[in-house]
Amino acid sequence: MKLDSLTSLRFFAALMVVLSHLSYLGDSQSQILSSIYDNFFSEGYIGVTFFFILSGFVLAYSYANKYERSRFYYGQFYVLRIIRIYPLHLLTLIISIPLIDISIDVFPNIFLIQSFFSNSNVYFYANAPSWSLSVEMFFYLLF
Repeated sequence: MKLDSLTSLRFFAALMVVLSHLSYLGDSQSQILSSIYDNFFSEGYIGVTFFFILSGFVLAYSYANKYERSRFYYGQFYVLRIIRIYPLHLLTLIISIPLIDISIDVFPNIFLIQSFFSNSNVYFYANAPSWSLSVEMFFYLLF
C-alpha cells in the first residue's frame, strides 16, 4: 500500500534535515548566507521528528486491517522490522570500526540501545546517525 500524498512531505522533511547539516553557512562571512542558515536551515532537524511521526502514522494505517482481522502477529512484525534495519546497521558499524577507538561504548550501538544513554560519547559512538535507528527500534517496540 502506498500513500502517495505523503511522498512530497517526505521530500521536504528530508530536505530540511540535509539543509540543517550546512552549519558552516551560519559562520559565513556573508550576512545573507549566515542569516538564511540562522533563520531557516538551523531548525531543519525538526524533519527527523516529522519522519518519526509520519512512520508511526504509516505503520498504524498499514497494519490496521491486519489487526482488525486478527492477522497481526507481533513476532512477525518485529522480525520484519529487525530484518529491515539491523543488517545495514551492522554493516555500517563494521565499516566504521577502523575509524574509531574501540571501547565499551560500542555495545549499546551493537544492540541499538544507544539512544537510552544521555552521554553523547555513547549516543553518537561509531556510526553517529544510527542514533535514529535506536529511536526507531524503540518506537517499534511501543507499536
